[in-house]
Amino acid sequence: MTKPREEPLTMGRRTALGFAAGLALPRIVTLSAGEVPGEPSRQSGDLLGPAVAARIELAEAGTIRRPWIGARVRGEPAEAYQGAKYYDATRDLETELKATFDIVSYYRAVGAETARSYTAEVVPELERSPSRNIMYALEIWKENREFIREMDAKNGVYRDLARLFQAIVDGGHTDRVYLAPFHEGNGAGSYPWQMYRDTDANSPALYKEAYRRIVELARSMGLGSRFIQWYLTSNGGDGDPSNLAEGFVGDEWVDLVGVSYYNRSNAEGYSETWLPVGAELRRFVGQVEAMSSRGIWLCETGCAASNQGEDKGRWYSDLIRLVASPELPRIEAAILFLIDAPSTDMRLENAEQKRLVGQAINAAARVNRADPPADYSRNLLPPAVSVPASTDTWSLAGKGSSFEITANAPSGMDKGTTSLRVAKPKSDGKSDNDYAVYRQVPSAETDFERGKPHVLTFKARASFDGFRLSAGLRQPDNDALFSGDRGLRLGTVWQSFTVPFAVTSEDQGSWRFPFFRYGLNKEAGWFEITDLQIARGSYPGPNIAKTQRPRVRAAADAGTIRWSCEHGEMFKVTLSGNRTLALPSGLPHDGQELTLRVKQDKAGNRRLALASGFRKSSVAPELSSAPDATSLLTFQYDADARKWGLVRVVRWD
Repeated sequence: MTKPREEPLTMGRRTALGFAAGLALPRIVTLSAGEVPGEPSRQSGDLLGPAVAARIELAEAGTIRRPWIGARVRGEPAEAYQGAKYYDATRDLETELKATFDIVSYYRAVGAETARSYTAEVVPELERSPSRNIMYALEIWKENREFIREMDAKNGVYRDLARLFQAIVDGGHTDRVYLAPFHEGNGAGSYPWQMYRDTDANSPALYKEAYRRIVELARSMGLGSRFIQWYLTSNGGDGDPSNLAEGFVGDEWVDLVGVSYYNRSNAEGYSETWLPVGAELRRFVGQVEAMSSRGIWLCETGCAASNQGEDKGRWYSDLIRLVASPELPRIEAAILFLIDAPSTDMRLENAEQKRLVGQAINAAARVNRADPPADYSRNLLPPAVSVPASTDTWSLAGKGSSFEITANAPSGMDKGTTSLRVAKPKSDGKSDNDYAVYRQVPSAETDFERGKPHVLTFKARASFDGFRLSAGLRQPDNDALFSGDRGLRLGTVWQSFTVPFAVTSEDQGSWRFPFFRYGLNKEAGWFEITDLQIARGSYPGPNIAKTQRPRVRAAADAGTIRWSCEHGEMFKVTLSGNRTLALPSGLPHDGQELTLRVKQDKAGNRRLALASGFRKSSVAPELSSAPDATSLLTFQYDADARKWGLVRVVRWD
């Protein structure tokens, strides 16, 4: 394998650092919560000096990249999925979706005929579609120990792999071929190569050794394809998703980290619970970022037919929009697993589902992520720019808490980097709003453009694993206008975090930024923040520019009224019968509100019921019943509960 090609850095991508806990830092100055004045300090240093602004301007002038969306589509009957016909079903689906896949999957067991199959099936597709990329799942049906033995003896599977790699080299376009050996490697019972099988022929150590033998062979043959190490999440099947690092081969051996991510509601042998888009995925991304700096692919992602009134097409559509959003910038691609699997059918079922997915793919293709030039530093702010500055620029809330600013960098970090350390007493673990530390910054110093995704990056550690932290931006005395991440988990070693945030409300003159809240921890302890940096976004986010679209949109009157939180915040509909209001589609942000203006027709007395999935509320959707009467129903999204709830009803006669 040639040297991995230089990857343009997506705005907001984190770099996992893996620092060992440094020496205790000398205390420079300490300020307790009781000493903080009633009015928070408004003193603050210049967050964005001329040098910083110049670097950000340079980044905005850099190259453009976008997320990739792919698919695995299998032909029916089986003979329609062989030879030159292998990708016919994929192209047929693209025609129905009116969209094009960036990646298509290829699955073949490695054997004596594998090289010929690759030449007959993959090479024509690479030549036919110049923009197409191939993800090749190398299925090598041997246990780890036997595989290593044959590789060392240079017979059996060694010869099969050598012939295959030569065919890939001879076929050309190796930069568009991504190889994934031993996929779903942290499983236990699906494949003979999985590291947690109950046999002495498999283990994390043996799995890593086997994987490295494949990469060594590819490199020795000059194969320029990139390698993916592919995991399971806990909803992907058996295996151990809790300790990914144990079986990780290391950044020097892989170019990407992959994962199987499924919603298996109602699938045979799996939970009946419908899995919302993003559930379990955020935890997996956090685990990857703690062990690797590589990008992430969803190598298989599928949705079962729901037994709870949910829609498969909307799940796929929302997943694509999540991948295209700035929320999880490390995810670079998602490959839809659109086949009739043994446990459940994951194919799109009707024209409406295909329309939704096609629209989402085309929308993702229009998302631009600003990348810096190749010689540009990963840090958008130089190390000398340090947000902590001094205790005078920070305010603290939380009885018994204290904080300090240190000037000596933790071990392994740049000299001169300052650190913010906050200590808290034992508490009830419920008073999150009562424990916070932040800077009060005039808006003129931040200059955050509305409707654009911005990024806060920092390194952090805590006194115990699992320390809960919220980070982001907040307007003074208005928690509803918090934007950031409420679910960070800190450990006892330094980790790197990236928090996307947005300004979606009217400017009130100042911000609490950076804003850290830590009251959900019952135990006494401390957390430490260093290398605080910010980057201002220059491209519109699919979830963020809500306040720039104030117009009223019409929802279609039907048995089930459908609407989207990504297409506006005010909708209207005239009822001509009793109706059900569906959950808003799309990816909402915390505290987002949607209002539906409901008008009775000339007959009046129409009713509107809420679909299952809305949060239970003391407010009932009771409408004005008179002919032509109008009612306003306002719903709010709670990111902690991951639910929409009805908060207000206004009835006009």
